[in-house]
Amino acid sequence: MATEAEGSIEDRVAALERALAEKEREAEALRLELTRLHVVELRKANDAARIFAALAEHTPDAVVLASPEGDVTHVNGAYHRLFGSDESVIGTPLVDALRPGDASAREALYAALVDGSSYRGTLTLRDGSGAPLPAQVDCYVVRAGPEEVLGLAAIVRDLSEEQRAEVERADLEAKVITSQEALIRELSTPLMPIAESVIAMPLVGSIGDTRAQQILEALLAGIQEHQAETAILDITGVSTMDTSAANALIAAAQAARLLGTKVILSGIGPAVARTLVELGVEMRGMTTKSTLAAAIAEAIGRKGVARR
Repeated sequence: MATEAEGSIEDRVAALERALAEKEREAEALRLELTRLHVVELRKANDAARIFAALAEHTPDAVVLASPEGDVTHVNGAYHRLFGSDESVIGTPLVDALRPGDASAREALYAALVDGSSYRGTLTLRDGSGAPLPAQVDCYVVRAGPEEVLGLAAIVRDLSEEQRAEVERADLEAKVITSQEALIRELSTPLMPIAESVIAMPLVGSIGDTRAQQILEALLAGIQEHQAETAILDITGVSTMDTSAANALIAAAQAARLLGTKVILSGIGPAVARTLVELGVEMRGMTTKSTLAAAIAEAIGRKGVARR
């Protein structure tokens, strides 16, 4: 009986040892798997860190990292290209490293970092030579949780080229507008040589104060350029004849006469004639014709008479 009991105990001990060994193998396998997973995750984290580090080094924007206390721990190559290669920036306060150009810029950055928020806006900084540097600045607190601050970060984008391009675009637009205005003036006051020393200016649309001045300038310039003895102002296409338009025509005729040029006003229909009478426009010294063709015939016939 004793032998059977001893054998039973030995069997139980052996079974327990086998079970313990199996548990140890399982625990070792689990430890190895956890180690493998940890290594994989660590490798992924390291790869991601290297990728972000490469991005930070190759971005054209200046990147500045600082400790939770606000001291600079790292700057990328773009920072040195933008602000100079002074290595003493490491350990300096983040706001000083950004080199704000005035007190308001400094206060804006400090306020964002002190209250733990962020700042994004356009500021004037100072480059490596101390010259003004327009820049877009993103400055923020990096957190691992609501109460855990990992550090501070800032990204600076140089806006100098954009501003120069904007100035160039504005200059180009101004030149285009000036050119268009000149073209519009030419189209609104077209002047055509009809024959030797005879010019004609057909007018279309309404005549306001600005256009009246343009008509006068174009007529006098045309008289001088073509040495005109006769100038025809054709108002067939003038939409309305009011006091402003009538005064413009009278002023043009008077100025032309001072240069020794005869003015013929053509395109006067019944409605325009009645309006001129009602306005009390003095037409003395100005020949009038109902059509442009009649005015041209008058001007050319006058030249023929003068030659004979």
